[in-house]
Amino acid sequence: MSASLDHQIPLAKGGEHTYNNSQCTRLFCNESKGARLIAELRQGDHAGATPA
Repeated sequence: MSASLDHQIPLAKGGEHTYNNSQCTRLFCNESKGARLIAELRQGDHAGATPA
């Protein structure tokens, strides 16, 4: 399991490379997320569902 630096608002969408916009994630998760926002990933979730 490798660590990766993720931008909460992707650089491709105007996010900044700052401490407040960064988080450590698993490389697999970060690669799966790509340049999408977290909200865009959750659009497929059922209403009221909470991510694990």
